[in-house]
Amino acid sequence: MKKLLFVALLCLVGATAVWAQTGTLNVTVVTMIDEVQTPVAGALVVADGHGHGHDRPHFQGMTDENGFISFPDIPATEYEVRAGAPGYPPVESDEFDLADGETYELTLTLVAVAQEPHMIVFPDHDVHFGPVGVGTTFTRVVHVRNNGFADLNVAVAVAGEAFALASEAEFTLSPDPMNNEAEVLVTFTPADLLEYTGTLTLTSNDPEHGTVELELDGIGATIVTGGLSVDVVVADSTGATTPVDSARVRVAFIRDHGGPRPQHFVGWTDANGHLDIPEIPVGLYNVNASKRGIGFASEDVDIVEGQTAFATLTLVAADSGGHHGHPGGRASSGHHFEWLTSPVW
Repeated sequence: MKKLLFVALLCLVGATAVWAQTGTLNVTVVTMIDEVQTPVAGALVVADGHGHGHDRPHFQGMTDENGFISFPDIPATEYEVRAGAPGYPPVESDEFDLADGETYELTLTLVAVAQEPHMIVFPDHDVHFGPVGVGTTFTRVVHVRNNGFADLNVAVAVAGEAFALASEAEFTLSPDPMNNEAEVLVTFTPADLLEYTGTLTLTSNDPEHGTVELELDGIGATIVTGGLSVDVVVADSTGATTPVDSARVRVAFIRDHGGPRPQHFVGWTDANGHLDIPEIPVGLYNVNASKRGIGFASEDVDIVEGQTAFATLTLVAADSGGHHGHPGGRASSGHHFEWLTSPVW
């Protein structure tokens, strides 16, 4: 026990001896304006010393009106210094040794960032709509961000038969480090069984990427349909079922069979807990039903040409261990619209 205490005291004395060796670090932050070195006031300066965890020296502060900050009586060790200020990307020094009793002078030069917008568009490639049923509309979304340092002004134009712009034709995006974005909505509504092409043009005040042009293409196709019949019920402790009226039924497209890409559908059951969709494009769908205060149920259904698929969904309360929310964590993609009567194709 005495031996362990002696070793611990030695370690403490050794650590005290290390930190007793100190020096002073003086940092000046400047920038070049018209080839003249100019101090940067209010720059954040961070000095990190050699070490790990709590033993690592760490000091920071803001420069004064002369672009100067001093860190006196800091541990003598190896340091790396970073500095930055609004409108300037951060800079970093090489590693250097601060010796015991030394005053180390360091100058860091910030390079101003051009106060310009920078437009980011994604997807940044051609926009494919694929086969879409004649007389129906499918929507694609193009996202726009401003990663620059000034307001981005954007004008949007869509050209080409069957293509149209469904969002604002002009908008402004302020610089935003959180990457907020604008959505450009482009629709495709084929009138015939043809292949269609068009262009989406975004014109901005970005000096480097003033104009971004994306090709659009899609195919007018015949819709092959089947039917869907849904019953929504709730079961009691004996297993007997009761129809659930006014249950919300959502039919979410998962995968097609090579035909047009359908939208999603939302409807409500009648007094008998029943909902019919006589015509729905063939494909694989997730059908889920819910009613507040009762529960949720979900099932995947395959719609086949010329046939009616039947689904009975038994609602289960969320706290009873059944599925709720999106089944299996599935988050359906695409677009949806709500209808109260049978859709017309």
